[in-house]
Amino acid sequence: MDDSGGDFGMFIEDLFAGWIQASRSAGREPAAIAEFLTSWMESDPYGFCHDLERVAATLLSKPELNAFADAIRSKFDAAPVNDYKRRRWGERLKTALAAARNINAYIALCEQTKLTVKDCKVIAEMYRSRRRPGDALAWIDRGLAACDAQTSYAKVYRALAMRVVNAGKSQRARRRWPS
Repeated sequence: MDDSGGDFGMFIEDLFAGWIQASRSAGREPAAIAEFLTSWMESDPYGFCHDLERVAATLLSKPELNAFADAIRSKFDAAPVNDYKRRRWGERLKTALAAARNINAYIALCEQTKLTVKDCKVIAEMYRSRRRPGDALAWIDRGLAACDAQTSYAKVYRALAMRVVNAGKSQRARRRWPS
């Protein structure tokens, strides 16, 4: 089936969104919702659930999101080290933890997996949203050190740094990133 226009993918996303809302309305427990979602993600021969965590993370309530992260964590922990499934569950877990704004768990997961430039940006954004510009800049610096100056990531980091600086919350930020 050709889905180059994305219509079928959007239809599948809408089905999952409707299922999440119906499950919540029916009083289904957060852990049960999380278990259903992760079981679909695990048994998906056609790719209908590819990036389902991204869609689910925007729809789930805080308790549902925490249960979802816990369910994904159990799949991550059960997968063999250096295996594709472990890397994939790790990426899914990072998405859920970022949506839950769980900085400590996200950093702990990054210590278990490979810390990427994208991870540094996500962590910096979480700190910025908590009005902790000094911590955000520390992660921006870490991300900039890890990426080549010519990459698009460097541009993203500079823009993020300027947002932190322009917030006017940190003398350290203004010294490091003068206007």
